[in-house]
Amino acid sequence: MMNFNVMLLLNAAENEGFDMGILWPALAWLGVLILSLIVEAQTADMGAICFAPGALVGMILAVLSVDPVIQIVVCLVISITLLVLAKTVLKRFVKKHHKIEKTDASAMEGKIATVIEEVDNKLDQGVVKINGQLWSARLENEGETAAVGEHVTVVHVSGSKLICQRQK
Repeated sequence: MMNFNVMLLLNAAENEGFDMGILWPALAWLGVLILSLIVEAQTADMGAICFAPGALVGMILAVLSVDPVIQIVVCLVISITLLVLAKTVLKRFVKKHHKIEKTDASAMEGKIATVIEEVDNKLDQGVVKINGQLWSARLENEGETAAVGEHVTVVHVSGSKLICQRQK
């Protein structure tokens, strides 16, 4: 079933009551709109989608026979404004409503680990278990040792070793 508006356009085009010169710029804007949606679907970073409303307005202006330079300027103003707003508002929203969890080695800092193999800096040995993983460990204070079963706090990560502090 064909849309009524499309039927009117086709009828007008067949009877030479419709200027096809208006249709080509509108189709170009439709292409920009579709392209921005495709790019957004591939990237999902809220960047390309900001060009869709600008392209839609450009398409409307093309149908109304507005100068192409004005169409482009209006499209760019709308798109860039939406891009800036989306990025700043989205960043604020994410920071406010979603706690971003660290997932790298620095996420270990401040967590409690259990000593699996005695930690002794002088002997350059020690293994702790944290989050189900085994890590090489050293103590922050050179003269101390940590016995098997003892709990230590991770102070920072140095390479592949956890630098720990005995719990008091």
